[in-house]
Amino acid sequence: MTDATETNDQEYEEKAYLARVLAEAERQRAEALKNRAENEAAVLALKREFREETSHAVYGLYAAPNFHDLVNLSQAAQPVMEKINAFESEEHKARQLEKTIDAPYFARIDFSFAETPDDLEKIYIGRSSLRAGRGFDILVHDWRSPVGGVYYRFGVGPAYYETPGGRVSGTVALKRQYEIRGGELKYFFDADVQVYDDYFRRLLSRRATPQMRAIIETIQRDQDAAIRDGEHELLMVQGAAGSGKTSVALHRVAWLLYRDAAAGLTARHILILAPSAVFEEYVARVLPELGEINVFTAVFEELLTEILREALPGVSVRSRYLSLEESMSADEPASGARRSLALKNSPRWTETLKEFLRRQPPEEDADACRGPEYDSDSPLNDPDRPPPPRFKDKPGKHDPRPKQALALYRALAADREYWRPGGGEWEEARRFTAETLGDISREGLRYEDALTLAYLHARTAGCTAFYHIRQIVIDEAQDYGDLHFELLRLLFPAARFTVLGDTDQSLERKTDAGVYDVIAAALKRRSSALVRLEQSFRSTAEIIAFSERFREADAPVRHVGRHGSAPVVCAAPDIDALAALALREVEANREKGCQTIALLCKTGEEAARWQRRLRTTEPAIRLIAGAESAAAERSLEGATVMPIYLAKGLEFDAVVVLSADRRTFHTPDDKRLLYIACTRALHHLTLLYTGEKAAWI
Repeated sequence: MTDATETNDQEYEEKAYLARVLAEAERQRAEALKNRAENEAAVLALKREFREETSHAVYGLYAAPNFHDLVNLSQAAQPVMEKINAFESEEHKARQLEKTIDAPYFARIDFSFAETPDDLEKIYIGRSSLRAGRGFDILVHDWRSPVGGVYYRFGVGPAYYETPGGRVSGTVALKRQYEIRGGELKYFFDADVQVYDDYFRRLLSRRATPQMRAIIETIQRDQDAAIRDGEHELLMVQGAAGSGKTSVALHRVAWLLYRDAAAGLTARHILILAPSAVFEEYVARVLPELGEINVFTAVFEELLTEILREALPGVSVRSRYLSLEESMSADEPASGARRSLALKNSPRWTETLKEFLRRQPPEEDADACRGPEYDSDSPLNDPDRPPPPRFKDKPGKHDPRPKQALALYRALAADREYWRPGGGEWEEARRFTAETLGDISREGLRYEDALTLAYLHARTAGCTAFYHIRQIVIDEAQDYGDLHFELLRLLFPAARFTVLGDTDQSLERKTDAGVYDVIAAALKRRSSALVRLEQSFRSTAEIIAFSERFREADAPVRHVGRHGSAPVVCAAPDIDALAALALREVEANREKGCQTIALLCKTGEEAARWQRRLRTTEPAIRLIAGAESAAAERSLEGATVMPIYLAKGLEFDAVVVLSADRRTFHTPDDKRLLYIACTRALHHLTLLYTGEKAAWI
């Protein structure tokens, strides 16, 4: 009877506190909407006034006699910009408060400070903070705050957290978790480690939403340690498939922006290098859920395009996946394209470039260039940073340095001495390189050649356009070679790096733990650390156990004990029967409640063929087969056909691997592709094939 009374008292107390929080959030949202409307009206009025007062002075502004008009125009525009900024600030605040009203917090700790052990402070933790009015009473603490870290790192008992003023010690007397939806308290419970794991498994057993979830409630202790690492200039995270690497990366971005806001760190000082355009779309959806917007993301091709914009104006950079497709689809294993790609992904290529540059004669005029032309239209450039010096003007003499990188590369391709150590394979790669560099304006630059040219340009002409970037986050780092990281060191000399990868998921070559030594040596940061995330939270125990056959590591991946149906391997007599099986699997998974279903193929070309075949029966099946179509996709909901390499970093309720036969998957690289494919599945996995199944299945 006492327990029931105590439970009722706790429920009354919790509902009363929730009502207080919601009332304050509603009040602040109404105030933000009112301020937004006032600022919107002020902007419109100022714009009308601005047009009336300045319309007579908009011509010839840059002529010397009219310079005062330009100054007046700038001064007149300033109030408009200030009101626009105020409008956007209130708009953002109103949106954040809408999310707060839906689910203001998800946890609570009762914490007693060492200095006052008899006083318990109830600390509620949510996605963003909420103060009571303009006072110092914090109703909800942001999960990124120092005290918020106590929830993730400690159970009931002694605990501490770090602040700029030093360590704060105390004791956790209670950890409580909540399920709040639509502003309504569904339930709560007090969580020790075992109950927390049960809750965690239950959360993960839900269907995936159209995009991957960022569940702050389920951050684990080792993940939180990586998220909140503020000590090291280079943080490397090796994580098994489904261990939460991407979640760590995005939560870390949000935490850095929260922690370093007082030091002036803003979204424009952070760059996320994404493995694909479809991954970029995911980042764009998830970061706002964590309280941050406008963080710039790019695929590496965009970075290369920006570097080479001046050196080779008008020349395009082909997608990395085009080279990968060509390599996968090459009829002749020893083709020039494949050998060129393999060489230029190797450490020997980096050393060859360094040796080639060491042997070049010194420049006649070392001061001819002090940095690349500043391009204010580039999204990677900081508008608040003054432009670097321009190329010096030399009357009657054109400065050749902007195109020097291409001239150097062509000279390297013509000099057999540097290619001789690799024998016939390197010679074939040399000839292929010389041919592809012949007319780059028509075909565009191959990805691996653009990478080489960008490195040569950065070494010879310099590149300061990205110096404002202070934090770099790189996902799927195992797919970058040491030349990538040598280039990143040149481009971002003062930045801190967060590098995440999985050596079992490399695309173009086999990698092991030594890749992180290579990264550390190339980036040359003053302090570095390697964190290992060895437990997978994504897939069921059955899917993880099945996927182990595609790994070569000694220690198996650990799982959280969430069970489900066993993966299915099914043969079909011919391609038409296989297509019918695939459609039946799609329908069966829909009936099971799956919202996201991936039909995965080895290459984009194969994915396009399968989508054409399947959509004659099921028109709703979509295709993602390249950077262009990936960028256009706003959601992964429904059934989607795509190549395995574009599914990296993503997760789906159900996965169907098409053409899992020995003819399609037969190389060591293919074995890793199958591992990637299988570990995308949360709940259901099916592999279909005709003829003879792949050797490892």
